[in-house]
Amino acid sequence: MLGLQFAAERAPEWTSLVCANGLASVPRFEAEVRGLLATLPGDVLDRTYGRELRGETDDPDYQVAQTEYLRAWCAPPRRGLSRS
Repeated sequence: MLGLQFAAERAPEWTSLVCANGLASVPRFEAEVRGLLATLPGDVLDRTYGRELRGETDDPDYQVAQTEYLRAWCAPPRRGLSRS
């Protein structure tokens, strides 16, 4: 994204610019992430991100909420594959 910003602001005499694995649209990415966050169960978002913002990551429930967050977002490994 930095290369895109550089090209947009300075208009270098480049003939091409390859952008790999970048966001095609920041507004769309933001909307998609907000939609996914809205699907989290109960108050998991407040118990994780909210506590991070408030500096309360030492709260024991923070770790419990992190586990719930990861369970909601991360699919279990497929049969025959392992996470390492």
